[in-house]
Amino acid sequence: MISPTGQGIRVDRSGRGTYLAPRKDGIHYANDFLCQVGQEVVAMEDETRILRKAWPHPDTRDLCGLLVQGPTARMKMFNFEPLRNIVGRTVREGTVIGIAQDVSVYYDDPEMMPHIHVKVIHCDLISILEW
Repeated sequence: MISPTGQGIRVDRSGRGTYLAPRKDGIHYANDFLCQVGQEVVAMEDETRILRKAWPHPDTRDLCGLLVQGPTARMKMFNFEPLRNIVGRTVREGTVIGIAQDVSVYYDDPEMMPHIHVKVIHCDLISILEW
């Protein structure tokens, strides 16, 4: 599995983008991968099925993303605009699936660095351990 942006996890004055990092309203159940606004976002695994568009916040359509199913994990990926006609396709690791958005559209926090939010919602631990 690769980073969807080619970069590491976000750590800034707004907090850590690591799994289980503390948040003012609870715990962060995802990883935030640093990005540049406008950069390409890629599939993290081979044989990833693009299931549908997804939105991180029910009150806005400003930020977007995808629900994807790879061989080891089902994930919600947010803060990027999916490519046109990507839904329904099966793609290889590293295939461009979207373009990174500016998270400041939703979060009024100039200290928060741009990132792609990746939340694993189901994983196959046996496949992961066989890597």
